[in-house]
Amino acid sequence: MKRWICGVCGYVHEGDQPPEQCPACGAPASVFSELRDETTATPAEPAPPAPPPSEASAPPPAPPPEPFTGLFGFLARQLSRHHAHPISVHIPNGVLPAALVFLLAGWLLGSPVLERAAFYNLVLVALAMPAVLLTGYVDWKIRFRGYRSALFMTKFACAAVVGIGSIVLLIWGSLTPEATAAGGAAHWSFVIGHLVVVGAAILAGFLGGRLVFHR
Repeated sequence: MKRWICGVCGYVHEGDQPPEQCPACGAPASVFSELRDETTATPAEPAPPAPPPSEASAPPPAPPPEPFTGLFGFLARQLSRHHAHPISVHIPNGVLPAALVFLLAGWLLGSPVLERAAFYNLVLVALAMPAVLLTGYVDWKIRFRGYRSALFMTKFACAAVVGIGSIVLLIWGSLTPEATAAGGAAHWSFVIGHLVVVGAAILAGFLGGRLVFHR
């Protein structure tokens, strides 16, 4: 049975033909190439004699151009090599659910301290999102060749929802105190806003897991 590797995310497929679409990143069959195991391959036909020196051989295909150059290119390659995006993305993925828990606990217990803790958690997420977006873009361009599949576009959309949503919630809570207080007229809308942002972070994390674990 043949083995095929996705040129975008590295997913390995076994079968006579590559899949129509990569189950991990959504890339089409055209980006797959066959993996050959030289240790178990059957002896091939004798190679044809080398052409005389007068015949010019075709040059090897040029490698794909680097997406970033100069000092920023060097820094971008270091960020990708040292997994800056998986590290930074743990901040919104972990802190956003904590903000929601603090908010609900503050309402249930009547604790302004917990409500304030929820606000400060949102501040941390808003401050971390520029690093999350930058490192995610760098990884997409370097590791995944900037491929525009539905999976990557969905991850970008989720990141935008988290980034913009956390800022909107901060401004909303600062300008409308009744939104963050238990029993306020707008508090349920404020909770729904938190749920939307948390859901976007969870979906982005799930899709990132598909790229890493290929399942």
